[in-house]
Amino acid sequence: MVSRFVSLTFVLSVLVLPLVGMAALVSQPAMPQAVSKQKGLCMTSGLGCGTGHMLLPALSRP
Repeated sequence: MVSRFVSLTFVLSVLVLPLVGMAALVSQPAMPQAVSKQKGLCMTSGLGCGTGHMLLPALSRP
């Protein structure tokens, strides 16, 4: 019973969380093209422009 609950929770999180993330990105107020490009560059390069840490790109480095 516990294994079914864990597997159902995992499958739902894999299917639902990307949609929630996209909804969060779409619901943000519009920003100028230059700001959007800079944010995309910071997120994909892993440099962490601004405050805070960029964990996901940093974790993918060897």
